[in-house]
Amino acid sequence: DEIIVRALDAGADVIAEKPMTTTPGKIARILEAERRSGRRVDVTFNYRFAPTPARIRELLASGEIGRLLSVDFHWYLDTSHGADYFRRWHAFRAHSGSLFVHKATHHFDLLNWYLDSDPEAVTAFAALKVYGRNG
Repeated sequence: DEIIVRALDAGADVIAEKPMTTTPGKIARILEAERRSGRRVDVTFNYRFAPTPARIRELLASGEIGRLLSVDFHWYLDTSHGADYFRRWHAFRAHSGSLFVHKATHHFDLLNWYLDSDPEAVTAFAALKVYGRNG
């Protein structure tokens, strides 16, 4: 968060990899610097550029499949792909925010992008059934 805040205060817009940061306090500092500087932080999300998500957004935006009223979203992580998470730098909560933050940020971004809107309410259920706790 320190580098992002310094860049904003220097008058630069910032493009950050996700997670932008990992704690509510750091997020608050970044948002305050963004407000104070009048500059902007954007976080990159590569799923937007995959063919299937791009097509889903196109269909939703066109109205071809009707008006969306609510979303029930499930994502089942391939255990071999998820296991790789624990062999890399983001296996540590201090670096990545956790497996939930590392993966779910993509899904929240896709939903906001699909709907061109922010959520009004969110509920969630999660369990540590396959991988267990992470550092």
